[in-house]
Amino acid sequence: MAFEEALFDKRGAGLGVVGRYEDDMTGCVAVGWFAVVVLVSAAAGLSLPSLQVSHDDPATVDEVLRLDWLIVATFVTYAIRRCCEARIWLGTLATVAACLQSFYVVDTAMDRVEEYCISAPSMVVSRAVPAFQLVCFTAFALAGSRRRLAEPRWQRLTTKLMQNSPTSRPVRH
Repeated sequence: MAFEEALFDKRGAGLGVVGRYEDDMTGCVAVGWFAVVVLVSAAAGLSLPSLQVSHDDPATVDEVLRLDWLIVATFVTYAIRRCCEARIWLGTLATVAACLQSFYVVDTAMDRVEEYCISAPSMVVSRAVPAFQLVCFTAFALAGSRRRLAEPRWQRLTTKLMQNSPTSRPVRH
């Protein structure tokens, strides 16, 4: 009984040592997920191959933009959600970084298309990919933020339930 009293204060919450440690750990986890988002977003740069085409040879769209790599970069949504669950502000930065990288890739590809005078009806689809990614990134960031904001509410609820529950008395033999 004395040990339990030493660990918990009258409200049933920890004395703060565990809370501060958990807070530091969520910060480290958030930085880790942010790094994953940045690395995967940088891998989206693989969708821009280096051009070794002269202006005389007609280039194809596949030589300008690898759309499959850009679509695979959409899977960074899970990392964005986990980053928002750990820290909302860092998750927001991760969302912005991923969106900017996606729009940069497509903008660079469009510049290359204009530079090499490529007629490409499929480039319309490539403009839709960053817009779709923006929606996905934002939705997953909101889901992670919602979960992060709901966590303290559940902690308050369980604390209140613990206060209202009857305390068990130790059995003496």
